[in-house]
Amino acid sequence: MKNALALSALYALTLSACASQNAAQTNQATPIAQPSPTASAFPRLHIQSRGSASQPVSIVQQIGNRRVYELFARSSDSTLQSQTNSKGVFRQTRVKFYSPDGSSLTGAAPLATIDTAAETVTLQGGVHAKSSDGVILDCDQLQYERRTGQLIGTGNVHVVNPSGEALTGGSFRSDLRLSHVHVE
Repeated sequence: MKNALALSALYALTLSACASQNAAQTNQATPIAQPSPTASAFPRLHIQSRGSASQPVSIVQQIGNRRVYELFARSSDSTLQSQTNSKGVFRQTRVKFYSPDGSSLTGAAPLATIDTAAETVTLQGGVHAKSSDGVILDCDQLQYERRTGQLIGTGNVHVVNPSGEALTGGSFRSDLRLSHVHVE
């Protein structure tokens, strides 16, 4: 017990000696760095994630009680610039978009990008998707705009409805159900 008290006293004495030495050094003319008025309060963060087939990287976007989309990927590489501005690149992706009316669209692509400031999800590298109504979509790139709830597809667009009727073109714009498709 006496050893513990002696050790505590020695520790306290050492701390006070260090504190007084630091105070003496601090009293010298040492410039103090002031934050720049243009410096952001939120540090820029770079985050890399790796998943597996059984436990993929997952992102869920929800507004209130409504799920907007869920994305699963093998890996991700993201940059957070602020609390409302981030960009992420996801590899070997699967995504499911949910419409307010209860319908959905499930797609897969080698690459996906989420841009929170622009409120977009872009699938690239050959997209294959299917709506909950059975409409099948293939294109090179597919972008979902959350603000409008619209899909914009480009490159080798091929849309087939459940009865086998097909539309082809270079680009399209549609709702999530793929029920109002405009192909060019």
